[in-house]
Amino acid sequence: MRTIQFFLITLLLGLFFSCGEWETQTETKPETVKPIAVTTTTVESSSTRETKAFYGTLKFSKSTDFVAQQPGILKKMNISPGQKVSRGQVLAVFPPSNHELQVAQTKIQLNKTQQDYKRQKELYKIGAVAKTSLGDLKTQLEIEEKTLEQLQSVNTIRAPFSGTITQVYTSVGQEISMQMPLFSMAQTNTVTVEFYATPEEVPNIHLNAPVYLLKDDDKIVGKIAKKAIQIDERRKAFLITANFENSNIDFVGNTVDILVETGATVQSIQTPVDALRKQGNSHYVFVMKDGKAVKQTVNVAKRNEETAQITKGLQSGDQLIVSGIDKLKNNSAVRSIQN
Repeated sequence: MRTIQFFLITLLLGLFFSCGEWETQTETKPETVKPIAVTTTTVESSSTRETKAFYGTLKFSKSTDFVAQQPGILKKMNISPGQKVSRGQVLAVFPPSNHELQVAQTKIQLNKTQQDYKRQKELYKIGAVAKTSLGDLKTQLEIEEKTLEQLQSVNTIRAPFSGTITQVYTSVGQEISMQMPLFSMAQTNTVTVEFYATPEEVPNIHLNAPVYLLKDDDKIVGKIAKKAIQIDERRKAFLITANFENSNIDFVGNTVDILVETGATVQSIQTPVDALRKQGNSHYVFVMKDGKAVKQTVNVAKRNEETAQITKGLQSGDQLIVSGIDKLKNNSAVRSIQN
């Protein structure tokens, strides 16, 4: 019996010391985490005008389409798309079939009246005819001159304003029918963009407010010119027109991006775009707090190649981390190496 007890006591003691040795062997020293070197900048909030992005249709500010008011044969048209024309310039002539005969007959009659009037003036000087007779002949001459002028201008189209020919639908020698499209022209020194704003957006869009047309790498400055006072029932929005001075826009009719400066103000912070990171549809930055990099979700209002406008997620005085970001995780230990 004593032998069995002694054996059990020896076995338990062996197990106890074995466990102690294993625990001692598996203990590790706490790992020392080395802070990641980063650069920070102190951000400041500022008040700016809110800008909203819209899509609109680009048009020339003034344009007109010419259609035939009478049938005839197109006799003259020295215009082509892109050609500059001046106000009053003859653009096309297409007299009706019997028009040339009428003009010729009127010219013959006018020439006869001019000769008669010349003779009557000579006779009047020597007292051979009465003054009233000379006056009647002068009136007849003026009527015939006006008639010839009107005949010569029938189906003669002149430019109503200075501009550019945009489209031509006909050619010289073509037979023209009533209401047939002939050509179009536009005043190209200014362009407009028409876009729609919701009832909630309209109150903050004011006449003459700055607006920016984004074309390629250019930003053309314009202003709000018109605001509809009646809602478009189909779109459930109001039509807005913006005007821009045109320097290099040759083609219109396409959809363009514009930025409208509204009457509202917004508090925002400008940050280097390199400090931004994107996860899904959200943007975030890292802010240094108590020696740690804290991940902050932010709202980006607009951005360019260098800066981003942050409207939510940062506060004045925050230490924004601007370099060393790729090594960071939320709550990573960091140290600023900024001078």
